[in-house]
Amino acid sequence: VYLCLYLCFCLCLCLCLCLCLCISKLTDWIKLRPKQFHANQYIKYFGWQMHDKRPTVRATVIDNLCEVFKLSMNPRAMNDCNANLAVFTKRVLDRLFELPDDNDSRVGVKGIRLLEIIFECGLLDAFPEKLDFAARWVFSDDKKIRAAAAHLMARMYEAFDSSSELPSGEGNR
Repeated sequence: VYLCLYLCFCLCLCLCLCLCLCISKLTDWIKLRPKQFHANQYIKYFGWQMHDKRPTVRATVIDNLCEVFKLSMNPRAMNDCNANLAVFTKRVLDRLFELPDDNDSRVGVKGIRLLEIIFECGLLDAFPEKLDFAARWVFSDDKKIRAAAAHLMARMYEAFDSSSELPSGEGNR
């Protein structure tokens, strides 16, 4: 019986390490050949693994998604890659906004950082109701979540402040 339990534990540990390695390699392939691997048929694996029960796998997925979204911010990024990320974002939007409430605060902080990068890409502009949702994380019990949420809210405020203009006729008086 103990041998079976030990083997199950080792298998789960190996599976976790294999999943993390596969996600990292998929990210490497996307960076190396974006036209080939930046398609929904590959990106969907990130979304599936965001639901994994192990926080290590979820954290690895979030780290790698940050890299993929940063790649799309490159001015030379292909439009079809950005379109694929827009479809992916829409498909996993609810899960993305659940990440900061994760049981593992490390995953929560990384989730907020991912949302910040997606916001910088302009892929959250179509979902203003979700951006209001982010304000509640500032009042989290976890200090790290509060700090990350405050940073996200500051970035959102800066983006709003720089895009808003005074109506004509109202200037410095």
